[in-house]
Amino acid sequence: MTTCLKRKIYIIFFIFFVSGSNLMCSYAPVNFNKPYDVNYWMNDWYNGKKRELLKIGCSAEYGTTKKSRNYSGDSVDLLSLYQNTQSSLAMLLGADSGSDIDNFGKDLLDDINYPEVDDSYRGNFKVYARYHELDCNLFTQLNFHFESIPGKFDITAYAPIRYMAIKNVNWVDQTRGVSSADDMVQADLTNNLATNVMTLGDLNIGDWSKTGLGDLAFILRWYHDFIQYKRNIDKVRLTGRLGVTVPTGAKKNEDITFSQPLGYDGSVSVPITFGLDIYFKCKLRFGLELELTSIFDDTRVRRLKTNANQTDYLLLQKGEARKSYGTTWKFNLCLVYEHFLGGLSGRFAYQYFRHNDDDLHVKSQGFSDDIVNTAQSLKDRTFHNFIFQLNYDFFKEAKRSVIKPQLCVFYKLPVAGRRSFMSHTIGGEIAFNF
Repeated sequence: MTTCLKRKIYIIFFIFFVSGSNLMCSYAPVNFNKPYDVNYWMNDWYNGKKRELLKIGCSAEYGTTKKSRNYSGDSVDLLSLYQNTQSSLAMLLGADSGSDIDNFGKDLLDDINYPEVDDSYRGNFKVYARYHELDCNLFTQLNFHFESIPGKFDITAYAPIRYMAIKNVNWVDQTRGVSSADDMVQADLTNNLATNVMTLGDLNIGDWSKTGLGDLAFILRWYHDFIQYKRNIDKVRLTGRLGVTVPTGAKKNEDITFSQPLGYDGSVSVPITFGLDIYFKCKLRFGLELELTSIFDDTRVRRLKTNANQTDYLLLQKGEARKSYGTTWKFNLCLVYEHFLGGLSGRFAYQYFRHNDDDLHVKSQGFSDDIVNTAQSLKDRTFHNFIFQLNYDFFKEAKRSVIKPQLCVFYKLPVAGRRSFMSHTIGGEIAFNF
């Protein structure tokens, strides 16, 4: 490759790198891939003497679902992942004396003797909806090495465009209408829930959608192959990755109850990954990877509980609070049959994800740390996926070409989880090696 061409490639990479971004598996409770997920990584082109200098490509993933997994791991309707029903009576509890919420709810709650008397139906709503997501991620990868350091390096930038939506939201009143207390609650509160919630808390409880960029991120990878002089094993590869994300994605809109962040909700994060791959002489490869993400604290105004009985989607009051994020863990296990038909490879992977409990530290008056931290949305969440993938490398067909393309398609099967939207997803990727 000529010096002039190399210079042009470095310029192209710089442009992508400066503008690139990555969505880091947003803090929304979804089971979608991160753009740099190991299940997106394609083979490097290597002719025995050198590898490609630059890889540019695009990945995409789409899914939609009406189902989630709740706090017990049971399959439930999408918006029942935190509580089975949402309480319009509990949302009136804990308000400051003399406030609009207190004035509205005091007589009603006293007349029906709530919460002392609660039949688990009065004032409660089942909420139904469908979730949609489409991620399209441009990326560029620059490869390099150091003569004095064993192994190879690359640095990658991602530029995702993400569409997320919660549509067809339907609040179904569970009040049975068999008593005077039921009639009073329906007349004063539940028959006009959306209007009352907007008037008292400036909170929209309807459909939501958002399209935009995620968090900027840059990922540095190192890997080194250890040749094995054994009968069945060709080599063992050790891999390490270190990255940083910058909070450029849209934050959760606290005035829309079903709004989701397009990134880590205003926080910086640092992902660290360790991987091991065993290459067998029979074209099989076994790999495992552990990823750990640390998310920095973030302070801003949020929806906060004022009573432990309140439910997560009906919170009328806001206050300033610092969020301390739990650690995010992800484990991948894969089996790959490489180039079993020309450039065609097959991959089967198991993926486990866990995000530990978050904590809120309230700075505003009138709130209790103990109460606000009873929110189910702050508790740990998990998901388990099986991923089936086919890849095709045009390395042999394009061995004399400056550009060497690669393709992949995949299907993701969600199998279990807790407090997560569970989507069956399909996706693909195309990349060009220079």
